[in-house]
Amino acid sequence: MSACEKTEVICPKCNAPQLFDDWIVVNVTSNPEMKARVMEGDLFTLTCSLCKEQTHIQKPLLYSDIEKNFMVHLLHGEEPDADMLDGFPQLSKVKLRYVDDEMQFYEKIRIFDDGIDDRIIEIEKLTLVDVVRESWAKEPLEIYYQGLSDYVQGGKQMGYYVVLEEGVRKITFPYPEKYKKSIRQFLQKLPDTSNELGRWLKVDPACAKAWLAVMNIEKLRPSASTIERVSTSAKRRPSATGIPRVYPSAKRRPSASGITRLSSSKKRRPSAASIARASSNPRRRRRRFKR
Repeated sequence: MSACEKTEVICPKCNAPQLFDDWIVVNVTSNPEMKARVMEGDLFTLTCSLCKEQTHIQKPLLYSDIEKNFMVHLLHGEEPDADMLDGFPQLSKVKLRYVDDEMQFYEKIRIFDDGIDDRIIEIEKLTLVDVVRESWAKEPLEIYYQGLSDYVQGGKQMGYYVVLEEGVRKITFPYPEKYKKSIRQFLQKLPDTSNELGRWLKVDPACAKAWLAVMNIEKLRPSASTIERVSTSAKRRPSATGIPRVYPSAKRRPSASGITRLSSSKKRRPSAASIARASSNPRRRRRRFKR
């Protein structure tokens, strides 16, 4: 089940105390209506009841989709709790990932929603660095999986957003042709997925580089089949939905410390009891959230 608690924060503009709905766990299997709120970034936004200032709140969040067999934990650089899964053997067959920032968080959800292997995507993103350098003579700051969409002329395309100094562009490839080619090229050389289930893993570009090093593959040079300019404004960043969002005020962004909320209480971590369907044993002891 999903879990939320009320937390008092102070509006950074007018200093008025606010009660913020602090979501700790969102289970979209039992609460499907919460998915849109997660992907729009609504759960990380405080709107002051007095001055209406909108402030970004950086906080941990656990996203659980048991129906699609995955969970993604946003931890902002921390490590997942080693005891979190104790007493929940049903999670031994679930794909578990943890990430450091919100864009990685949204990206992982999109990847697993599309039924894609995130290890292949991380390798693909490394190959796109060369595409950007050669096609645009630009150095990409970040590359994010944007998702699957329909071609106007029919068929599917797989898109990536490329964050540059001056804005955001999009690269697309025919799907599933290129993805299947990467599966054939890399899948057999990657770690056995059966050994990864039920364990919190960080699958990121560093992992992809390590895998390629083991495979003795130094460079991959695919060419983008479609390149579409999306934005030229340096003030635009990809939003949770993959559409560049305008930040009109610096106060809308996370602070230098990464924390806009002024609550003195330490962030609670979710327990395993909150991240899956209730146990079939009603006498099973529920763990409290760690402080």
